[in-house]
Amino acid sequence: MNRKITSWIVNKLISHLKKKKIKKQKSKVLILGITYKANIDDTRESPAFKIMEKLKSAGYDTEFSDPYVKQIKIFGVVKKSKYLNKKTFKEHPVVIIVSDHSKFDYKFIANNAQDIFDARNSKVQLFRKENYFKV
Repeated sequence: MNRKITSWIVNKLISHLKKKKIKKQKSKVLILGITYKANIDDTRESPAFKIMEKLKSAGYDTEFSDPYVKQIKIFGVVKKSKYLNKKTFKEHPVVIIVSDHSKFDYKFIANNAQDIFDARNSKVQLFRKENYFKV
C-alpha cells in the first residue's frame, strides 16, 4: 500500500464511522496486519502506524492483530496483538486489512467482522458486499 494514501484511507474510515453513528468513545478500529507487507515480522515503514496516528488525532482508538508481531509501542503505550475471536469483532466494529497475512482466517473474518476496509484486496470472494469496502 502506498504510504501517501493513508490520509485518504483514514478519511474514508472516519466518514464511514460517522455515517454509521459509531461513537468514538465506545468503539475501536482493529488493524489487521501491522507489518509493512504480508507474512513477515518487520514493522518498519508500515502504513499501519500512520493510519493509527491519524485515527488517534481524529479521536478514535485503535488496536491491532498480527500473527507475526506480539506487541508494539505507539503513543508511549505498549499494545499487544489481539486474538481474533467473536468478542474481538464485537468490540471493534470496523476492521482494516493493512497486511494480508496468509495466517489470517479470512473466512472467519468475513463471517464475524461488522465492517471491513481492505487496503490489500484480500480474498475478496469471501466477503459480503454489504460490509466490505476496498480502499
